[in-house]
This record gives sequence, structure tokens and C-alpha cells, in this order.
Amino acid sequence: MNDDELRDLQERCALIAEMAASPGWAMLVDRATASIRVEQQRVLNGKLDHDTYLKSCAYMDGQFFILQLPGRVAAELANELSLREEMHEEEALDDAA
Repeated sequence: MNDDELRDLQERCALIAEMAASPGWAMLVDRATASIRVEQQRVLNGKLDHDTYLKSCAYMDGQFFILQLPGRVAAELANELSLREEMHEEEALDDAA
């Protein structure tokens, strides 16, 4: 990841964290959780045809992805910063040698 991509990731992470801290995010989480519960019940009932089953599972996966987005982006940023720190430490050791 180059410096421009890192800056972009940092900005996105800050915006997503701000969004997740807003009251609207809590409302979105509540609505998504209720929607997931409905889909889970439909799947567990076992009366769906194969295509509808696949669509329901994909829908739930999408909902879970959105709900986990703030943590995923923060982890991606932390990982990138950690990698950069390791690279700088290795470069410093190489320069000292």
C-alpha cells in the first residue's frame, strides 16, 4: 500500500468510525439485526427452495458484512500501520549495521 492509499484508508476509517458513533448507526444495527432474524427463521424453517435459500444466505452475509465494517476497516488500518512500523524498524536495523 502506498502513502496515498494509506491516507485514503485513514480518512475512510475516520469517517466510518464517525458514522458508527452516530445515533443513526444504532438504528441501522437494530433494523439489520431484526431483518437478519427474519431471514434466519425462514432458513431454519427449511421450506425454501434451493435458489431462495441461497439468496437468503447471501442477503444475511451482506448484512453481517455491513455490521462488521467499522471493525474490519479499523483492523485493516491497524494492520497496515503495524506492517509499516515493522518495515521502518528493519530499515533502521539495516542502516545501523
